[in-house]
Amino acid sequence: MAGVNSEKERIQGTNDSSIVSNYSTEQIYASDGHSSYFTPFVGIDRVRRRSPLINRGSWLLMRCVEHVVQSFLTECSPGAKKVVVNLGCGYDPLPFEFLSQGFQDNILYVDIDYPAVISIKAQKVASDPQLTPLLHNIQQETGPAHQPQVRIRSDEYLAIGCNLEQLDWLNALFEKEGILDCEILFTAEVSVTYMRTEAANALIKWAGSLPNAKFSFLEQLIPDGPDHPFARTMLKHFESLKTPLQSVRAYPTLQSQVKRFMAYGWENVHASDLLGFWANKMNNSEKDHPWRCEEFDEWEEFYLFAQHYCLLLAQNHGTDNDPNTLFFKSVATNISKGGESCSSWQLCSDGLVEELVPLVYASSGDFHAKVIPTPSKKFLSRFGAAEALNESAIMHYGGLTVAGRTNEHIVISSTSLFAQKPYGDHSPKARMCHTLTKIDENIHLLFGGRTAPTNVLGDTWLYGSGKWKQWQYPGEQWRLFASGPVFPRPRSRHCAVANKSRKEVLVFGGIGEGNEVLGDWHVFNLEKQTWSQVIVTNAQGSNERTPPPRFAASMCTIADGVAIMTGGIDGDQNVLHDMWKVMWNETEVIVEQITLHPQVKRLLWRFGAQLVKISDMELLLIGGVSGGSLMRTPETIVTIDVSNDIRVTGTYAISIELSPLLVGFTAGLIRGTLVLAGGGAVCFGFGAEWNTNVLAVSRNANQLEALLSQATREVDGLITESPAIFERKFEGCQTTYGTPSLNGILKSLSHCRDILRVRINSGEDFAALIANGEPAILEGIRFGTCVEKWNWEYLKKRVGEDRQIIVHSSTTSQMSFTTKNFTYEKTTFGAFINAISSAPSSASQPGLYLRSISASSPAKQPANLEIDFPELACDFNLPSELKFVQDNLHSSPLRISSADVGMWLHFDVTANVLFHVVGAKRFRLWHPHRALELGFPPGGSSSATILNPFSDLSITATTTASERAKFVPPDYDILLHPGDAIFIPPVFPHAALPVTPCVAVNVFFRDLDRERYAPGKDVYGNRDLVAYERGRQVLGKIVREFEGLPEWVRRFYLERLGAEVIEKAREGWNSG
Repeated sequence: MAGVNSEKERIQGTNDSSIVSNYSTEQIYASDGHSSYFTPFVGIDRVRRRSPLINRGSWLLMRCVEHVVQSFLTECSPGAKKVVVNLGCGYDPLPFEFLSQGFQDNILYVDIDYPAVISIKAQKVASDPQLTPLLHNIQQETGPAHQPQVRIRSDEYLAIGCNLEQLDWLNALFEKEGILDCEILFTAEVSVTYMRTEAANALIKWAGSLPNAKFSFLEQLIPDGPDHPFARTMLKHFESLKTPLQSVRAYPTLQSQVKRFMAYGWENVHASDLLGFWANKMNNSEKDHPWRCEEFDEWEEFYLFAQHYCLLLAQNHGTDNDPNTLFFKSVATNISKGGESCSSWQLCSDGLVEELVPLVYASSGDFHAKVIPTPSKKFLSRFGAAEALNESAIMHYGGLTVAGRTNEHIVISSTSLFAQKPYGDHSPKARMCHTLTKIDENIHLLFGGRTAPTNVLGDTWLYGSGKWKQWQYPGEQWRLFASGPVFPRPRSRHCAVANKSRKEVLVFGGIGEGNEVLGDWHVFNLEKQTWSQVIVTNAQGSNERTPPPRFAASMCTIADGVAIMTGGIDGDQNVLHDMWKVMWNETEVIVEQITLHPQVKRLLWRFGAQLVKISDMELLLIGGVSGGSLMRTPETIVTIDVSNDIRVTGTYAISIELSPLLVGFTAGLIRGTLVLAGGGAVCFGFGAEWNTNVLAVSRNANQLEALLSQATREVDGLITESPAIFERKFEGCQTTYGTPSLNGILKSLSHCRDILRVRINSGEDFAALIANGEPAILEGIRFGTCVEKWNWEYLKKRVGEDRQIIVHSSTTSQMSFTTKNFTYEKTTFGAFINAISSAPSSASQPGLYLRSISASSPAKQPANLEIDFPELACDFNLPSELKFVQDNLHSSPLRISSADVGMWLHFDVTANVLFHVVGAKRFRLWHPHRALELGFPPGGSSSATILNPFSDLSITATTTASERAKFVPPDYDILLHPGDAIFIPPVFPHAALPVTPCVAVNVFFRDLDRERYAPGKDVYGNRDLVAYERGRQVLGKIVREFEGLPEWVRRFYLERLGAEVIEKAREGWNSG
């Protein structure tokens, strides 16, 4: 996409992406029998299911616009003609949705967008059999594609192609069409944001000058500024697409947007973030609908998305109490009186929006933060669980990593991260959203969690002395209970606290099977090895309320048998702001609700936070996501005094250069200092934000320095040195995937050989390696500056973001050349790099793989890095010790791939060296003498029977014997890091599985005499040797010699000949 129109084309590209997302959402959420009006505008080859988060976010955006338009169309305005003007409409089928519902009498729908977009849309409208019956007296107009004009008109519809900066032309057209005196609703759904701020303001001012106009405005916000992690990711995403959000820095908040519209002539302005609309304008049935349609547990991410979008309704007539406005109490009212309104809101008993007065608690200052230095520089995990091992170390278990859910143990001290030694297969399965509770000084209890959102777990595990033991009810006595088992039902996102003096753990709430929000209480007694369900009563009397069911709440022990609980989400999907004192033993729970000032409730109005006892007198409520407007940085930490009466005493920010995204994180204490680990979120479709650092946090800077200067105390049952994976830094591209872990990614295959590792000091050394005929890692070899230079931004800048490329696209983690479970997609280099570096592949976010081909003649010439990517070739140099490779070069393709997109099992006839530049890649090789096990068809170089050479990674206890039998163990199983170079001899079958996004240069060369290779075209270096091709011809003649004989005679002799050939082959192998 080069040239003067590239900016417009890139903006139009955002329409292409959003229309596919909306179609994906409609396909999942629409009721049976619903007619889709997206279909004419969405190419079938582009229809891919989006992630649940994107589906739910797109659904909310669509519901907002539909609500505003329907409210406008149903207002009582006798005799008045109504006009709905969709600014920057793209391929949105909004007019046809409402026409199909009968909204057509005395109504005109007007679509406006760039002439090129409207030209395409008009053609589809005029020719589609689903759309044309909705319009009467259709006229299609033609003209130069770049000029403003009406492209299609009917009694009900106008499609106008023009730039929204051409206001004089647009005003003249509206006057000619008789629109200016009608009741007009302008709607702009994330379109005006791409305009220059001055031009956007001119558009708002012009619309406000019309006598009977309303403006529905939906656009991004950055309420906590551009440095908030979500905002940072969102802004970077649009900047990487070269479609920056033009006005969001000038108008970052609801208040500034309201003031903006009032300054340009609008009398009444009402605004909320999308969360306000979702919480206050949608009933419980509507909220439940997406949950019934697909699995969903991305609550924090959904709230963050909704808090970063503004829905504003402006009008230049009517009154502030107009019942048809979106919000009864407006921000505008407060601003017009000279005050700055608080942007927070809450659901009141009457269902209206209540604005809160400014907080009494101004920020009390900052907590200082220091990064705990770790050799790998990264710790990537979300929704794991952590608990103290002793005063010097914290154990972190499970969670979601870049490679998926894990059952990995990480021990965090003040100076290091340690991966735990494996103790066999008897350990909890990989999970997230579980609890880990220290029940006494040596025992931890793990309970619950989930794999998929609807696959919650109910198993109980005890951990001690470095080993796991699964709890079973003694003697299986639970079978005797007519009412069922007494241990807790499976659940995730629950609370758990310990009473160490009684060696008990209390569990409350969570999400159970069928998305049921739970409110039951259970106690586990370590000495009795029993679970028991306990009754709950209110200390004020039996008629008083008890805590409603909830999940993602925060709970912390303040004394033996006494805990504090706050927040969470209830069964109606409302975020709670209550606080409870919980007193418990093995038979009962007594609760007491703590009376709170309304301003304090707002601070507690959050879910997914961590509640930590920092001293005998003080708790810290940390992070999470607000149930109202976006939580501001100064409210990150709330201090709670529990010394006498329980009360909030202050709010604090965390002082660090890049603020962490405190979602799905863990918190614990090391020597009395708060330590935060893991966390992050997928920021809608903008990319993932991971907290890559483990942070030590304290109000006392000197305390931090003292903590980080002390040596790590050795922990029983754990290794005391860093494994190799943590010793090696990942240079080059820094992505959201980070550093993979051997424990979570690289399962041990005991039969595998250790790969040869050699240092090549001369051409003779390399010749000897070739003659040896075994694969090897080339140690200490340097192949240019690419390992240091190549990161994603550098690659895009050098190659050019607009360069067209063809990539493999796959929605599975293992591509297969046999089944062709991938497609070839044409895209730009910039879009490809953005896609692979932003999010793991999934069914909704396909994995992508580039194997470069010749830029000049892809069907005839092999790839050559110097010719095809000269901008990068200067960074890659073959060392002089590998001169033989250069002298006998066949090809040098560039390979770039997403994480978790495996290359099929195949062999190459030419020898090659794979130079690994970026990321981590799992690489397996099989010895050629096992070729008959691997299912290579005659004349083919890709296995026809082993479709997934990494299938063992998904083997579980339930995997059938036949499925296990399909796996053929490799001879070599290694993990490649940046700077590694692996020599692969000819015809060595191999397969690759990127653990993170990867970049490599693969150099193929001929190591045999030239006459051994078949003459003619060989683009990929896998055409068989001339002897094999001739041998197959001879074989055909031999088979024909036996034609006409009885079948058993024919088979008798052919199998004897085949056995003789195999015997000769093995003799040659052994003698070699």
